[in-house]
Amino acid sequence: MGRAWYREAFGPHYLEVYAHRDDASARNEVAFTVDVLGLNPGDHVLDLACGAGRHSRGLVGHGVRVTAMDLSPELLAAAGEAGGGPEYVRGDMRALPFGGSFDAVCQFFTSFGYFEDSSEDESVLREVRRVLRAGGKYLFDYLNAAQVVAGLVPESTDRLGAFTIQSRRRITADQTRVEKDVVIREGEVVRSKYTESVRLYDIEDIRGMMSRSGLIPLAHFGDLAGAPFVPRSPRLVVVAGC
Repeated sequence: MGRAWYREAFGPHYLEVYAHRDDASARNEVAFTVDVLGLNPGDHVLDLACGAGRHSRGLVGHGVRVTAMDLSPELLAAAGEAGGGPEYVRGDMRALPFGGSFDAVCQFFTSFGYFEDSSEDESVLREVRRVLRAGGKYLFDYLNAAQVVAGLVPESTDRLGAFTIQSRRRITADQTRVEKDVVIREGEVVRSKYTESVRLYDIEDIRGMMSRSGLIPLAHFGDLAGAPFVPRSPRLVVVAGC
């Protein structure tokens, strides 16, 4: 895949592409998270791959102490400008710069499956287990691979303010990844161009990887409102413990 695609995708234009993913849309997702993880005011939570911090700010609103980490300097800068109380840290999810002190780790919006080798993805789960205290919980929010394949829209064009976003999607020939070519134009000028590539894991893959990493899958859902997981669910949300 050449240069790591996520370094380009989560750059300065990400917030235009996903403008609908805002604090308001995160509010109910955070409420579900607080409930399903049994979080209490003062608990210390890691928001892993926090982006611009919309879930982090929501968690702080529930009285939770939040450390939020991302690799993107642009998104961390946007998060810092928004304020809201989290502590923001830049880092790589394969080697977390923390000790084992968190009451919970949350990982929202398919921030998993990015790496070329599946062993690198599994290293993320091992790191999550390492930084959780005994009895800690993990909320893992990922795509539903079967529904991604069944509902794939090959091409789309979206207009957001001054930007036109063209997307072309495909499943790789070996059926292991979903890829999306994205071109962002402002007028006739190409502002950004990259290819997203996310590995497709099913629920048994995820549960197996978690178990090998020392995490215990406890429950799974089809979205961040707690719906049952079925083949057509939009998401795969797994709650694990240790």
